Amino acid sequence: MPDAMVELLRQIETQLSWGNSQDWTGRDFQELSERILQSTGERLSITTLKRVWGRIQSTTSPSDATLDILSRFGGYANWRAFRRTLEPVEAAAVVPDIPQSPKRQYRAWGIGLIVLALLIILGWTQRWGSTPAAEEAVILSDSVTFELEKVTIGIPNTVIFRYDIGDIEYTTLELQQTWDERKRIPLDQSSGLATTTYFYPGYFKAKLVIDGVIVKEQLLYLPSDGWRAIVADPDLDMPLYLDVESTEEAVSLSKPEQDFLLKRKKPYLLSLMKVMEEPQIKSQAFNFTTRFRLVAPAPESTCHFGQLLIRAEHDLYILHFSIPGCVGRLSAYIPEDNVSGVRHDLSGFGYVPNQWYDLEIRKLPQEFQLMINGEQAFTYPCKEDIGRIGGVQFRFEGLLELGPTVLRDADTNLLF
Repeated sequence: MPDAMVELLRQIETQLSWGNSQDWTGRDFQELSERILQSTGERLSITTLKRVWGRIQSTTSPSDATLDILSRFGGYANWRAFRRTLEPVEAAAVVPDIPQSPKRQYRAWGIGLIVLALLIILGWTQRWGSTPAAEEAVILSDSVTFELEKVTIGIPNTVIFRYDIGDIEYTTLELQQTWDERKRIPLDQSSGLATTTYFYPGYFKAKLVIDGVIVKEQLLYLPSDGWRAIVADPDLDMPLYLDVESTEEAVSLSKPEQDFLLKRKKPYLLSLMKVMEEPQIKSQAFNFTTRFRLVAPAPESTCHFGQLLIRAEHDLYILHFSIPGCVGRLSAYIPEDNVSGVRHDLSGFGYVPNQWYDLEIRKLPQEFQLMINGEQAFTYPCKEDIGRIGGVQFRFEGLLELGPTVLRDADTNLLF
């Protein structure tokens, strides 16, 4: 096992305070899987976790995707960022604190002021006399072309990116598919094309990156072509698409697909989502209403976690749900602020499986409000304008059904 991975697992074990991992039970790995899901929004199966911790014999090393998720759970941006923390740091020289006479103190102050002045002059000269690499890349970006083209309508969808950076010298040239830095594709030539396949609808910001600096950005919008049901399976490279029955009164899986999930023996996340053909709703002030119920929890699900995501051009809202006993583990992401259930009362986000809940979001110019069954469950200051809303996504550990779903602002009223 590589030393870096050993250290990452050691830090996670310390963070959990569960004792020696060799003594962990199946329930411990189940709890860890759910904590990772809650913390990162991505699930690692119990089997994967047991392999990583050496409790199941394996001939292959964990994938970078798995190590990225574990690193984020451990408090780092990604696996690369964690490994950087292990790089040796040159020790700074320690200067003894020797008492000085007043004359020497004045002389030291004088020398210090002279050095400070020289540093300021040097910094000013460097600022205006030469251009740092990042700024140079931004300036040169005017000569860079970066375009995209979707090959079809709906999802999945392959997108063709065409680029040309001209005569710019570089060490690394990459295409970043989304906000996620892990999803970067190395490009071998200074001009050409690259393709990538997207399996989920929504907003994406594709970026052209030269030597770690983003020089061009393109907003990619992928509508869903109606309601879609998608199952994220950690054991597969791509999600499963399931048939949806959608009316003005309800959104649910078809009967065969419901039976398929009810018979499933391993954990899963079910997403019911819809992204409009064109974003229309203004995010600064809007109203969203729906009904939902969890018909049956997924296997190996203790807290029955769920999420509601409202996606807009520049950011999104994320509300987490669970059974009442687990609400201390929840959070709510309101643009530019993460509200933790450790320090806030999120008991209003608790629900009971197989019961219907009426949900209403009122986004006022200065405040975000959540109503559950007609009662105020959560309020939080929010004045961010994050662009036009593209759609909504429900993501739950189990079989989910929705009632009538409406999204409106002062000018538009959409029945989903």
